[in-house]
Amino acid sequence: EFKAGEVGDLRAWFAGKLDFNILAPELKGLVLTGGRKCSLGNKDVAYLFYNKGDNGKISVFIIDSKALNFDMKENITYRLFEGDKTVTLWKRGDLVYTEVE
Repeated sequence: EFKAGEVGDLRAWFAGKLDFNILAPELKGLVLTGGRKCSLGNKDVAYLFYNKGDNGKISVFIIDSKALNFDMKENITYRLFEGDKTVTLWKRGDLVYTEVE
């Protein structure tokens, strides 16, 4: 696990910890506070922590698109609502991003 400011290059920090290279998403109005490697089911993912200006917290999971058992279209945003959480998914290149707010 790392805190923001301890790591200058996220891609380098996750190299060797994951079987794929990550690229942090550009998220307006959010401040990266840290991250770590974690698992969703049996798949390893990058897990990034962000803060919003209103003290809200956002989790972002970065997944290798090859780990999915379905095809996602590029540049389409999918949004789901689970209880009081909003889950947003999108694909860029070989990466799938899942934002939980």
